[in-house]
Amino acid sequence: MAIKIKEETRGEFTAAEGGEVTCTVGSGMSRAPMLDDILRHRYPEVSSIQTITPPITGSERENMTVYLVGRMRGIPYYNFPLFDKVRTALTKAGFQVISPADLDRDVGFDAMNLPPDSDWNALPENFSLEACIRRDVDAALRCNIVLILSRDWDVSSGSRAEIAVVKWAMKPVYLMWRNGCTHVSPFPAGEPDELAQRLQDALQSIGGRP
Repeated sequence: MAIKIKEETRGEFTAAEGGEVTCTVGSGMSRAPMLDDILRHRYPEVSSIQTITPPITGSERENMTVYLVGRMRGIPYYNFPLFDKVRTALTKAGFQVISPADLDRDVGFDAMNLPPDSDWNALPENFSLEACIRRDVDAALRCNIVLILSRDWDVSSGSRAEIAVVKWAMKPVYLMWRNGCTHVSPFPAGEPDELAQRLQDALQSIGGRP
């Protein structure tokens, strides 16, 4: 018996009749290390596993929702300018984008309206951190793709928590940096990937991050 894994933007496990099983999985899932073990346990008679990754079409890209992750506290205007630049670039390229900065604006907080000498390390006055956590985690779980905006993201407790959640949910995670964009999970880091190239092309207008 042979198993073919067909990778699509979204989908679920499906099994065909006969000696060949086809599994349709979400984008990036076919490279998840545990998937082989799951399939071999479910189909112990399997002799081979083949991955089929069809090209991403324009309509599929438009259905992809990207959640942005990055440092906010400790950066002027809570890093809203960077989140806005990335959201605009990806939207122009056909992606749907969920930005924590826009989620904050939706509840009445816009860091761009604060005075330039504000304490960017402190929480804004009357800002509910618990409510922020709930809406950000909910948004991250609704996305197809997660994009980290800088290599120093892990100094932020909020970013670390978000990445832990989306990795647990097996969402594809990508990192934007100086020389482009690469995936970091659930694949081996730095391995070539078509979606990483599409994200990189979309972000060329704003440059990478250190």
